Amino acid sequence: MSFTLDEAIALADSAHRGAVDTGRPRGGDRQRAVRRLVQAAGYGPAHQVTAVLHEDDEGSGLGPDLLARARLRGAPPEVVAALDSVTRRPDPDAPDDWEPYLSGLIRRAAANDIGRVVKLFDGVVSMLPWHAEGPAGDLRSQIEYRYRPAQAILLAAEAARRDEGLVGPFPVERGAFLRWAIALDTRVRANDRFGALSARLEALGHDDGLSTALGEGYAAS
Repeated sequence: MSFTLDEAIALADSAHRGAVDTGRPRGGDRQRAVRRLVQAAGYGPAHQVTAVLHEDDEGSGLGPDLLARARLRGAPPEVVAALDSVTRRPDPDAPDDWEPYLSGLIRRAAANDIGRVVKLFDGVVSMLPWHAEGPAGDLRSQIEYRYRPAQAILLAAEAARRDEGLVGPFPVERGAFLRWAIALDTRVRANDRFGALSARLEALGHDDGLSTALGEGYAAS
């Protein structure tokens, strides 16, 4: 794929830094968590690029902008189509000026094989309390009225595609999917912590001043 994952990450980071300047502090943390889950589940670059660049929060205004930037940067057609499927569209006739979440965005994402996977993992990250950014009461309301119904639509579409021969790594029954996804997220976060510790230890190992101090300490003991 000519439009690489590294390019997508750089593009997303740049866009989210701009969003931080306008007072929106999240900075793409959710997208990075979704991308890591997508990767850990065994999905390739097209899925990971879509995960990194997706943004369905109408309050940020980033979704349509990221879709346009990816298209201009030469993202392949399947990534552009997937991003379009997970990008919430403006709707001037709607009460909040955006298309409905479930009957609009989620139904479109469910019909795209890449977008459907990305939105499933996005829902997992959004539902798990250790990824939450707002009050617990808000999260419970979002789970009941937004994420659980979305997950049901997406899993039903995935099950239909499995019946048609599509292969996938996760179970499509909701309870089994959640258990599988939570276990995957737990493993990914543990690997992240181990990787961060390893990087820190490696950096310390290259610190000449620290190495000298440690050597002198061992020699004196």
